[in-house]
Amino acid sequence: MNDEPGRQGDASDPSLHARLYQQAARLAKLGAWECELATERLTWTETVCEIFDLPLGTPLKRATIVDLYTDESRRDMELMRAEAIRTGESRTLDVRIRTWRGELR
Repeated sequence: MNDEPGRQGDASDPSLHARLYQQAARLAKLGAWECELATERLTWTETVCEIFDLPLGTPLKRATIVDLYTDESRRDMELMRAEAIRTGESRTLDVRIRTWRGELR
């Protein structure tokens, strides 16, 4: 990959991978997120921010985001999260949220 004439990109550079991933995710309208369990630190792609109508750059605090889930979805998500923590296995769940602007999705 050439970003600049005569300069090769370093394929092992994590910042290059992050930038390329963000570009690909944006083009594909792909949303991905991660929650670090020990700290509850959230990392979202731009598309996930769009799903929640959250302005880019808004600090992501798990407690605030969880409040956007409908009561039933919040309960289901917390049960599934606890099971994933207990077993270490991935899970899939469809949920209903109220976006930052109040739209039901």
